[in-house]
Amino acid sequence: EIREKGGLAATRTLDAGALASIGAQAPFAGLVEVTLEFSVGSAELLLQGSATGKFQDQCARCLIPVSPGFEAALEQVYGEEITEIDVSGELREALLLAIPGRALCRPDCNGLCSQCGQNLNERDCGHRPEAPNAFSQLKGLKQEKKP
Repeated sequence: EIREKGGLAATRTLDAGALASIGAQAPFAGLVEVTLEFSVGSAELLLQGSATGKFQDQCARCLIPVSPGFEAALEQVYGEEITEIDVSGELREALLLAIPGRALCRPDCNGLCSQCGQNLNERDCGHRPEAPNAFSQLKGLKQEKKP
């Protein structure tokens, strides 16, 4: 049918249930907008698409809830022998690859105090982190004197 029409474009909005049905069980915040476009080549079909939405996560430094946005791109070529196309695998892969490795509430997040747990973005607790000393491990070693 796509070949006869010379291509196909579709836009769908997926909810958590639809995303779970394709195996993309990441913590999405709200709906995910998916746009797909099929182009017909000489003997192949080209799928190009994108998915946009938000993830539900927490800041890696101060642990407050954040919802970073994402845009995932997908592209796949199908040969002429294909009679039926299921894009769920390509979509699942694109969505899972779009998950940020480390979400931050803001780039300059100060995190939590390592001594009392105070969120340092809200107020300074007065504690100062100890400066790491690379030679502190050597304190326990003693050098023997040679006669």
